[in-house]
This record gives sequence, C-alpha cells and structure tokens, in this order.
Amino acid sequence: MPAGGRVTWVNCETSATAHTTTADAGAWSSPLLAPSDGFTRTFDASGAFAYHCMPHPFMRGTVTVE
Repeated sequence: MPAGGRVTWVNCETSATAHTTTADAGAWSSPLLAPSDGFTRTFDASGAFAYHCMPHPFMRGTVTVE
C-alpha cells in the first residue's frame, strides 16, 4: 500500500477468543480485541512491518508499505 495508508484489523471470531496486532519490532500493539472489535493504524513510512498476535504467536502477518 502507499505510505500514509491505513490498515484496520477486525476480530471476526464467533467465539470469545481475543486477539491483538502487535509489531514484532515493538512499534505498536493493539489492546486485546474481543470479537467484532477493531484496531486501525496509519503507516507513514515505507517498509515491511511484521506483526503477530500476542496470545497466539503463531498467528503472523506483514504489512508492506511502498
């Protein structure tokens, strides 16, 4: 996505499972997101930003900003 873009993560679980979106490098961390809760972050700089879920560290992703 272009610099200045926003990403919104939404917990789409149907059970009571909570998740976070937490930068591997520590630049951001959402609160625990209950089902249907969301968290939005703006990415102003270019790069690849790896993230994970704190309670479920096997859940991972990367946001790529050009």
